[in-house]
Amino acid sequence: MFFSLGARFAGKMKVLVVENAESLDAETTGAITKWAEKARFLVIMLRVAQVPEELEEGVIYIREGEVLKS
Repeated sequence: MFFSLGARFAGKMKVLVVENAESLDAETTGAITKWAEKARFLVIMLRVAQVPEELEEGVIYIREGEVLKS
């Protein structure tokens, strides 16, 4: 998985950013989440989508530059 390669070069800062996460299916997103927990990494997935009616905890939603609170 390419995350292992990114982790190798991340140094002490255990953060990876995934752009265009809207192109990932649920299985791939789950695999990334599982890998991040195991590797103790913070993975930030940037996804362009409609903001749902009910905001999910642990997700930061931004609409037109404003951070929405759940």
